[in-house]
Amino acid sequence: MNTIKYAVKNGYYIPILHAGIYMITNDHFLSTIIALKAYPANYFYWFCDHYSYLPKHNWVKQFIRFTDSGHIVSFLYYFYPQYLPLAFNVHYVITFAYWGGKIALKMSNTDKLIIPEIDPVFEKTWSGMIHGVPLILLTHRILNQTECIPFDYDSLSMTYGWSYFWMFGIYIPWRLYTGDCLYDILSHTTPWKKIAGFFAFIHFLVLTSNFTGYLMAGC
Repeated sequence: MNTIKYAVKNGYYIPILHAGIYMITNDHFLSTIIALKAYPANYFYWFCDHYSYLPKHNWVKQFIRFTDSGHIVSFLYYFYPQYLPLAFNVHYVITFAYWGGKIALKMSNTDKLIIPEIDPVFEKTWSGMIHGVPLILLTHRILNQTECIPFDYDSLSMTYGWSYFWMFGIYIPWRLYTGDCLYDILSHTTPWKKIAGFFAFIHFLVLTSNFTGYLMAGC
């Protein structure tokens, strides 16, 4: 394969994009969330034809996973800083559900491609950053905010609302239409007790995230 095309397909240019945006904006948060979204956008632009969930529109998959809602809430917070608690809570759930699922439940990516065109190390690196870096950046902002934005019942209810909207407004319609379970823990072959336990774990994460934010914000 052509070396330049291989590099473009794998998104090797994205770190340069990140640096360029940072030099222009002097905003590490903005340049980072753009770069983190750029990787899945690049991935599905080049490799969506390897999937068959939808006719001609498999690029939509980059907006379906709960992790993908993290990109949306990052930009929501950037333009509307009062949503800092919601952004922190959502990324807290994304981060701990991902790593907890991988380590404790041995969850795996149900649609991972193993083809010569993909650099698996680079892909794994970006996946790890998407499931952790935003939480680190938001934690730093909470600890250094000049005007305290409280974590309270409203931020807790908004986080549950965000999660339930994803479940009933995005995941279930996608699952019914495509048959794609997204996560192997939600496969029809998984015992219902294990699925129920996972959902209980997610609800617990929302509670702990809001409480953690409350302690850090101190208001």
